[in-house]
Amino acid sequence: MKKENPDVMCLNEIKCDEKSKPEKFDGYPHTYWSYNSENSGQSGVAILSKVEPKSVQYGLPVGESDAADEKKLKESFNKEGRLITVEYDNFYLINACKSDCRHIVTFLYIKNIVSS
Repeated sequence: MKKENPDVMCLNEIKCDEKSKPEKFDGYPHTYWSYNSENSGQSGVAILSKVEPKSVQYGLPVGESDAADEKKLKESFNKEGRLITVEYDNFYLINACKSDCRHIVTFLYIKNIVSS
């Protein structure tokens, strides 16, 4: 990390929770963690940033107009802590971790958002 010195770093499969995550990362005052809420120590993603983003979103947005099966899929996916989206002045950064094909529909949804 020190040699490359990135402004933003995305971590996948962090396998920790609020209690076991590192307290801080030197040089990265803005840290965003998404944990697996059902199975502590499994999956999860994090974003470490030197610059504060304009906004942060965890998981996929679940809307009132979503069909019941789509809501269920998004809620299930969100419990696994596999997605953080941050907005900066000139771009969005999506950190997503895919473990198996049962979430392929969810990732197609992400692809549609990004390509829109």
